[in-house]
Amino acid sequence: TDDNDERKTLAIVLKADSKGSLEALEQTITAMVPPEVRLSILRADVGTISDSDVLTARAGGAIIYGFTVNVAGMSQKLADKEKVAIRLFNIIYQLSEDVRKEIDDRMPIDIITEDIGRVKILKVFFATPKKKIVGGEVAEGIVEPMAKIVIKRKDKKNKDAAAEIIGSGVIVELQKEKRPLQKAEVGDQVGMTIEGKGKIKEGDVLEILRETKVKKGSAEAAQPSAA
Repeated sequence: TDDNDERKTLAIVLKADSKGSLEALEQTITAMVPPEVRLSILRADVGTISDSDVLTARAGGAIIYGFTVNVAGMSQKLADKEKVAIRLFNIIYQLSEDVRKEIDDRMPIDIITEDIGRVKILKVFFATPKKKIVGGEVAEGIVEPMAKIVIKRKDKKNKDAAAEIIGSGVIVELQKEKRPLQKAEVGDQVGMTIEGKGKIKEGDVLEILRETKVKKGSAEAAQPSAA
């Protein structure tokens, strides 16, 4: 294996009742696995699930899939002791659905960042290098708790210069009239507790960012979330 390969691996021990079933399953599973996930079929064999299968699975961090086969009595005990998952199915479709869930769990994650609003700082109540409590007015868009922020400052002497980024952080608390708020809109005056780095003063602008984690290529990622 390539040491620089950062993909997550789905390791499987496959047992089926016949050569035909085994081949069909191997083909089905291999076709399902996208390039973002590494598939490792440690063993594909006909017959009952045995101690040897359990030990192979344990050594390779694998899931044992059995298709219309049983588990030898003592092997189930060994699997429980070694914390090896044995999943038995009689229908190929149901087995492949289970494999699909395992593949989705191993898909890499993309972080999508969207700019959702801006706040003008009206007052700084408390400020240390790591924590700040400020009051501000929502100038654009919305603000929500746990949103990331970038602190920007305009150079008053040079009106044409772009605002400089002087800090960043996360809004750990959002309040309006001393009450917790889940969402602030344009015109709302809010109090915010910010954790992060950088300085802040009156007149600075906070850019509010929302980060969403999306699994690459999974069926769920394609569906827009109902916001």
